[in-house]
Amino acid sequence: ARDIVNLFRQHFTYSQAQSVIKRLISLDLLRTTKSGKLVSRYKSIQSKDDVVNKAIQVYHQSMCDIASEAVTDFAVDQREFQSLSIPIREDQLPLDKDLIRKFRTQFVKTLGSENGNSVYQLNIQFFQLTERQETNKVS
Repeated sequence: ARDIVNLFRQHFTYSQAQSVIKRLISLDLLRTTKSGKLVSRYKSIQSKDDVVNKAIQVYHQSMCDIASEAVTDFAVDQREFQSLSIPIREDQLPLDKDLIRKFRTQFVKTLGSENGNSVYQLNIQFFQLTERQETNKVS
C-alpha cells in the first residue's frame, strides 16, 4: 500500500490505501499473486450505462477536479485537453451517447496495456450547455 500511495499525485494516506485495496480484493477486482504483487483481475471495468449512483457521481466530480489541476500541472506534451461545443438534435442523443461509449471501448482495446508503466485518466463529458428549448411548430 505504501508503494501505491507514493505513486499517485493525489494525496491519500497509507490506511486509506489499505482500506481501498482490501475492498477491491473483497469485490474480486484485485488479487495478490504468489509473489505478493497486486494485479487487476480485469483489463477495465465500467458501471452500467445511465444508472444514477451517488458514489459514481462523487467519483466523476473528483476526476473533474483532478483534470482541472492537470491543465496547469502538466506540460502540453504530457496531457491532452480538447473542448467542443456543438449543436445537436435531442432526438439523436442516444446515438451521440452510443458513439462516445464505442470510442471509450475502442480506446481501451487499442491502447490499454497490462504492462503499462504509468496510469493516465481519460474523462469524457457530454452535457447540455443551453436551457432546454421547446420547439415552435408552425400550424
